[in-house]
Amino acid sequence: MIVVDRTQANHTLNIIPRVYAPTGSNIFKVVITNEEQNTEVHNATVSSLTALKYYYKYTANLGLDATKDTTYILEVSNTATSQVLYLDKIFGTNQAISTYSPNTGNFVQNPTAPNNYLVYE
Repeated sequence: MIVVDRTQANHTLNIIPRVYAPTGSNIFKVVITNEEQNTEVHNATVSSLTALKYYYKYTANLGLDATKDTTYILEVSNTATSQVLYLDKIFGTNQAISTYSPNTGNFVQNPTAPNNYLVYE
């Protein structure tokens, strides 16, 4: 799973493809779908991805929802062969990864009274 800051305008994704062929005239299709609503939020045809040692780098405005934490599905495919090169999930949040909690801002713990138990024998 890829975790990104949903409040940023541009995001950089590092992906390790199933098939690595950085040479030749590859045209890639990058589709990002909102998992909750099943709607496309990003659909781009890219003439090339930045090929680094053993992974591709893709930078773009992904159109993520900036108001709430949401899960997306990322699919990168080769348009010439219709072969899926990469499939993963993206989680957009504005919290730090090291201190992430799904309850932040949503859950408030009520104070509890002391528990007094009566035991009858």
